[in-house]
Amino acid sequence: MKRLWLSASLLGLLAAGCKHGGGAEGTLPTDTEAPRETGFSQLHAFSETLPYTSLAAFGEHLYAGTPGGVIRFHRRSGEWVRLTKAQGLASDRVTAIAGHPRSGLWVATDRGISQHRAGVWSNQPVGAVPGPRVTAMVATENGVWAGGPGGLGRLADGAWRAHLPGAKITALLPDLEADGLWVGTAGEGVYRFVGGKLVAFTAAQGQVVRHVRSMARSATGALLVVGRDDQRERLAYFDGTYWTSYDVEPQDTLDWVSAVGDDLLLSAGGRVVAVRTLAPVAAPGGRSSSRAGPLRLAGSRSPVMPSRLPMPELATARVDTWFPPNPTVIVGYGREVLIGTRAAGAALYDGRSVKWYRTLDLTGDGEKLQLGCLEKTCYLAGGGRAFRYREGRFSPLVVTPEAAVVHAFLTDSAGAVVALWSPAEGRSVVMSRLAGDRFDKAFEAKLTLPPGRKGEVRFARYDLTGQLWVGLQYVDADGERRPWGVAVLRPDGNVLYHRSTLLPTEDRAAGSLALPDDVRDIYFSGEETWLATDSGACRVRSQRVDLFTENEGMESELLYAIDRGPAGELLAATQRGLGRYDGRQWRFGLADALSATARAVVRRGGAVWVGTDAGLVRWEGGKTLRITSVHGLAGDGVRDLRVDLEGRLWVLTSRGLSIVTP
Repeated sequence: MKRLWLSASLLGLLAAGCKHGGGAEGTLPTDTEAPRETGFSQLHAFSETLPYTSLAAFGEHLYAGTPGGVIRFHRRSGEWVRLTKAQGLASDRVTAIAGHPRSGLWVATDRGISQHRAGVWSNQPVGAVPGPRVTAMVATENGVWAGGPGGLGRLADGAWRAHLPGAKITALLPDLEADGLWVGTAGEGVYRFVGGKLVAFTAAQGQVVRHVRSMARSATGALLVVGRDDQRERLAYFDGTYWTSYDVEPQDTLDWVSAVGDDLLLSAGGRVVAVRTLAPVAAPGGRSSSRAGPLRLAGSRSPVMPSRLPMPELATARVDTWFPPNPTVIVGYGREVLIGTRAAGAALYDGRSVKWYRTLDLTGDGEKLQLGCLEKTCYLAGGGRAFRYREGRFSPLVVTPEAAVVHAFLTDSAGAVVALWSPAEGRSVVMSRLAGDRFDKAFEAKLTLPPGRKGEVRFARYDLTGQLWVGLQYVDADGERRPWGVAVLRPDGNVLYHRSTLLPTEDRAAGSLALPDDVRDIYFSGEETWLATDSGACRVRSQRVDLFTENEGMESELLYAIDRGPAGELLAATQRGLGRYDGRQWRFGLADALSATARAVVRRGGAVWVGTDAGLVRWEGGKTLRITSVHGLAGDGVRDLRVDLEGRLWVLTSRGLSIVTP
């Protein structure tokens, strides 16, 4: 459903406050695709396992419909709960949502329409019109309008009444008149329901859009319609009496339109522009042409419009706000617009900033990317579950039929994908290897943990000899996660621990090193092993352990990640930014963009990518470029980075996952 409001008059300035123009120096332009100088061409964000099929803002809450129920977000805090059939919905597969202060919340599902009013759910089957697949709804005081491929229906006082049977409804919009409605269709243009009657608007009245994608209207009754006629993209404007229709150059698809405060926003070909009405013009020959801009709009007069009346001249300008490309649903409310996505949640734009509403059920609260790839398919662990990434989408994956927590995926030295998981009791770690479409258990390693505690995996890495090193932690009685050193898992099921703390019943095993317990990451380089810890940079050479702290030039002893730079230098992501070690001394303050808290670092070709609390930074040739949520990154707080076999950069943030493609 694409349902929007337009707040502008025919002759007024529609977008007086809209910001437009190029990006600032050192940042990316706000295109949906990153420019070539970043080394990547596309950036996509993921945080949800289900698409948002519909949206509604009602009272203190925002509602998102999904194929797995309704997610109710608190508008201010973002806290959420999921409402499903168990709470009273007719079905979990939601296709449309609408709300009204008196009649409550309405939810269309594949098994009927559910109404939530005064704390009680009630369900109603859908009539033959609109049919079982409702895709657009508008709530009224005592009922609801519902439209879909089967036509338009109205539910009031518990009974359905059919309107426009067989029409393919694409958009519904409340009218200013009491109980009125605007109806957009695929193939039949625009209808208006007013005074109990339906009125059609076609080319005979100057309304040339036959296949409607989106509609918006102003408080004074002006209406904007975008879509296609039978051949090309068109835009139609209704001032309450007469229509003006516009050709669009270049022929970009007009995706949606919405008014947000003083801004009239139009999405064309994936980019969002501001539309302004300039001084009305007397148009000789019944046509007017817009000034130069991202889109050029040439208007033509309605056949019934008196020639003496002026016509609006429309101009467009680029908008300096990033909007999610390819939205699944758009809902406008005049002062703000809601944008639903397939995999990144919902965005609310109020004319100043974008606020996101997400469940993060894909990535959970993970601090590391637990990723394994085979050819063009990657496997990801998040929130204890497993997912497969293929052809731009994530799908749930079963690693084991038993109750388990999936910790990580890796690619071993032979190029095979392996999964690490724990049974429900959490006292062991199991490795399973991908064989065709299933994971076969390879070995199980028992863990030595404090009594009554479950083990968790912080990170997992293969060393240069093929041994698997796993960073461990457990949850204490207060719910706090406690680091538990590093364990080397051996195929025979034995475990060699490297940690300082020993249980009262333990003796240090042969070959065990008293490394810091709080290891966050590890890097293997020839005869050296480097560990990022909460106590500094730890180097292991043979059996010798050296700890680099502030006494050795570290500006921070809290390290998150370690990698090698293009020249072979050691790079450390620390609380005081990126540090560089050339074999003799540590250096910090390498660049302003590298001084924020750095939590991840990875090398790709001649460039170094650094994940910071202030976004993703590319560092190459002494120059830096920062990418943030303003440019489409899932979140500004970057937690971890990985480069896969295809050269794609995986970016784990505090608000989801982003993948940037070469």
